[in-house]
Amino acid sequence: MKTITPGKNETHLEEAVAKFRQTRSAAALTGAGISVASGIADFRSPGGVWTVFSPDEYATLDVFLRNPHKAWKLYREMGRGLIGKKPSKGHRVLAELEKKGFLKGLITQNVDNLHQ
Repeated sequence: MKTITPGKNETHLEEAVAKFRQTRSAAALTGAGISVASGIADFRSPGGVWTVFSPDEYATLDVFLRNPHKAWKLYREMGRGLIGKKPSKGHRVLAELEKKGFLKGLITQNVDNLHQ
């Protein structure tokens, strides 16, 4: 794996583009970082839901089955954090790559629906 830093190692970017063009079936793997640009805090950063709701206490299947009311406190808070948020440039680029057939799939843990 190589990290591409804008303005620093453009050869890595050129290599990535060349490999992307050569592939027959590409998929994108994203995480919370892509939605931070849309104003959504990732779960672990200051202001993220795990700073308010302990995942062990609110976000397990056992908690949901034993006390769904408690679990729904977390889900409502997560939902409030999504109100009015718009896709970032990264979301839009991935959607365009998929629309043009360059990207065959997208794998994410995000629940904000901004990839669509």
